[in-house]
Amino acid sequence: MKELKYIVCSLELAKELKKNGYPQESLFYWADYGVVIHPDKDIRVLCEGGRIKNVEWFPAPTATELLNELPSEVDDTKLIEKSGVPVEWNYPASEPEYYPKLFIDKGESDYSVCYSTPHISNQQDESLPNALAKMYIYLKSEGLIDG
Repeated sequence: MKELKYIVCSLELAKELKKNGYPQESLFYWADYGVVIHPDKDIRVLCEGGRIKNVEWFPAPTATELLNELPSEVDDTKLIEKSGVPVEWNYPASEPEYYPKLFIDKGESDYSVCYSTPHISNQQDESLPNALAKMYIYLKSEGLIDG
């Protein structure tokens, strides 16, 4: 059986996704104590000392779920303007509606999630779900996707 890191994103990235407004519905969830399950979200955990604790859940999206949330193309003119280079220098006048496309490159030891522009940073990880989660977080932090 494959390790969880190849099926869902890590707990740390799941927490970041939640902070960045990622949809809270997923096939799998991390519990704040680190177990991936598809929960009845009303579950409570019996802690040391016999106390009952409400569990904090974080969506643990699969690569497919993350791909469905990432845009297939991104308007990167905000990043170009931030760089100080005039937008018209970056795109031919004949292609005013050009937007960079999403693609995934599988290397020997990792995945790279990229858009076809040098203005959007590539996101890499040995796990495809983690690389996709990093791209979602990056795009949100740069204001390139809504939600």
